[in-house]
Amino acid sequence: VEKPSSRAEKAEECLIKLSVNNKEIMDMFKRSISSQEFTDKNTRMIAELLQATDFDQKDITHFMLETLPDEESKKVFSKIMVGDYPADDLNKVAMDCISTIKAIALKLKMAGLREKIMAEEKEGRLENVSLLHKEFNGLNESYRTLNESYRSLSI
Repeated sequence: VEKPSSRAEKAEECLIKLSVNNKEIMDMFKRSISSQEFTDKNTRMIAELLQATDFDQKDITHFMLETLPDEESKKVFSKIMVGDYPADDLNKVAMDCISTIKAIALKLKMAGLREKIMAEEKEGRLENVSLLHKEFNGLNESYRTLNESYRSLSI
């Protein structure tokens, strides 16, 4: 039994499918997001390969299935390619996916920093706490900016 996809996985899978099927979205994908922002190891591996390859003359699906390094990532890629995704405004859907992936990646980084801050406070390393707070505040500002720009796109 397959576990239901998380919001992050759905956004990652949708963005991959849209990118493979649309050159304009592939270009946006390569410009707008890092594969390191993907939370699932298989979709991250797929995103890395998509971003590192120039597909002007290649059959993307065939290339990906030949090049992905393990059966699990090939299986995930195949599942993505046979899945159904919205056919409305593809650019808007792709932008929504990118915003979702970026927001989740920022939230995960902020959660990790919170843990580091608490550990440093317990150890009494206040100079590290101050630096970590600055980093946390920067991520928080990025998160707020991302949400504000997303809201302005949605209106």
